[in-house]
Amino acid sequence: PLFIYGDTGLGKTHLIQGLTREYFRQGVRRIRYMPCESYVNRFIRALRENIKVAPTRGKYKVYIIDEVHMLTEEAFNALLKTLEEPPAHAIFIFATTRPYKVPSTILSRCQRFDFKRLTVNEIAGKLKDIIKSEKLDIEEEAIYTIARSAEGSMRDAESMLDQLVSFCGKKIDVESA
Repeated sequence: PLFIYGDTGLGKTHLIQGLTREYFRQGVRRIRYMPCESYVNRFIRALRENIKVAPTRGKYKVYIIDEVHMLTEEAFNALLKTLEEPPAHAIFIFATTRPYKVPSTILSRCQRFDFKRLTVNEIAGKLKDIIKSEKLDIEEEAIYTIARSAEGSMRDAESMLDQLVSFCGKKIDVESA
């Protein structure tokens, strides 16, 4: 299983979407995306029943559990039993913003990827790529103002850039930012 941790806006869902596309290229036909805030007990019951059945098309079933820290203790125990002896056709991807709420017995069975906040220079570099491809005219200091305001989140930086372009047009100075 993959365990992806990071604050909001750091690209966890983006990575999961990319992995999902790659699994589809490899013959996966069934993806389950489980928002854990709702129907936790129903989810665990369905998981324990459905995981035993091999996929009818493709090689794998991928189970994506976002906000896995929301599972109850009972749900974690049921999930642990599945993770101890997973079927060869099952792939699990877990994502959370709060890894400290996930039991160590689950974490120890996962390959963990910790997402870190980007630096101002990293965000500014990515913004410059976007600005170039979109043929925008934005002052250097405005780019760095956006990058600092994003506080390490590329998603927030892109959102700010989109808002500025929609309000100011394709030419943006530092006063607009």
